[in-house]
Amino acid sequence: MPTTSRKKKPDRIKVGPLSAHPRKPPGKRDARWYWQVIYYDERTQLSARGADGKPAHRRGTPAEIKAHLNTLLEQGGWKRPTQPALVAAELTMDQLCKLWLAHEKKRRDLGKASAKTYENRYRWWKNHVSPGLGAVPLHAIDQERLQDWVDALSTGRREIRGRAFDGYAPRSIINYFRVVRRAWKWGTQQGHTPHPLPHVELPKVDGYVYNHTTPTLADAYAVIEQLRGHWRVAGRLYLLTGARFGEIASLTWSDWDRAEQTLTLTGKRGTRVVPTGAELQRELLEWWVRCGQPTTGTVLRVPRTTLKTLGKHLVEASAAIHVAPFSPQGFRRLASTRLIALGPEKVPVKEYEAAMGHSYEMGLKTYSFRNGQLEPPRLTFRCPSPVKMLVKLGDPETSTCRRVSGGSS
Repeated sequence: MPTTSRKKKPDRIKVGPLSAHPRKPPGKRDARWYWQVIYYDERTQLSARGADGKPAHRRGTPAEIKAHLNTLLEQGGWKRPTQPALVAAELTMDQLCKLWLAHEKKRRDLGKASAKTYENRYRWWKNHVSPGLGAVPLHAIDQERLQDWVDALSTGRREIRGRAFDGYAPRSIINYFRVVRRAWKWGTQQGHTPHPLPHVELPKVDGYVYNHTTPTLADAYAVIEQLRGHWRVAGRLYLLTGARFGEIASLTWSDWDRAEQTLTLTGKRGTRVVPTGAELQRELLEWWVRCGQPTTGTVLRVPRTTLKTLGKHLVEASAAIHVAPFSPQGFRRLASTRLIALGPEKVPVKEYEAAMGHSYEMGLKTYSFRNGQLEPPRLTFRCPSPVKMLVKLGDPETSTCRRVSGGSS
């Protein structure tokens, strides 16, 4: 079945009172476009079906989407409200939130992860929005009242595990306000809100800069040598597989095939199988024996929240050996840069996408940065099997690939 191009955002399709909007999953810039049909107070994604009767990933060509909208009109599967169920004078902010969340939970396109997100939003509302705005009627929401609520979050005293703090972090306050804005926007679509949400001054987020440094291969190995225990294993997994954080955090012993020397990585883009190679295989065997040869549980044996502190350990290890600090994502950028540097003749596009779990275009656009330089280093390698990807580009002391020309690897 033809699919919509990922490179250019398609135009909105409108047929009468119905419209179809191109969408992408949150945080997945390299994903394919799908269509969201909006009518009355419901939202549904087109669930086109192929010849086998199975859903075709909720995607379709503009012509197919337009035909779907015409079918909805002919079947009368839409209607416009003549008046809202509740007028603004009868609704409070807490009531608006409950109506909004109840509506969102009925969406047919809502996955498990999205449902969990809405649970978090309700918890934020209950703990941080409701105490200050919950009992306020919608018609009484003005700029002064909203600004007072934001300022109270910024300067108020709070306690966490017996320790007192002054105000919430700017990012937290912004997230709480976003929940208010989402609920208000939905209320406006339903005709519940009497006026647009007033503008308020939110706190500025200062002092945090994303670390886009991509280490050299020698620096990456030197930093890993400074780590111990599960941190060392995590570093090797990052470097030699190019895996994402979620894929490493959820990696279990059953995902490791010791006989075939492969790892099954499961993440946001599905499941993929990558070879371990002799170096990573040896590291995993030593760690497996040290852990008592388990058959179940996660490989790293630590919660996801603990694993997120790997970045701190990398910075400390980098400082100890006087190299430029980098984040765990630097390992993935290094892996992508080195594969792209080989060129499509050595590592075909499909093999690259299978190894990294994202499109080749995304690799060129986002993952080929190297210490601020857009272009990857011009390297040529002679590899006996390019499909073995990173495991053949491992430790320079034992690598089966020989660099012929170019800069450092």
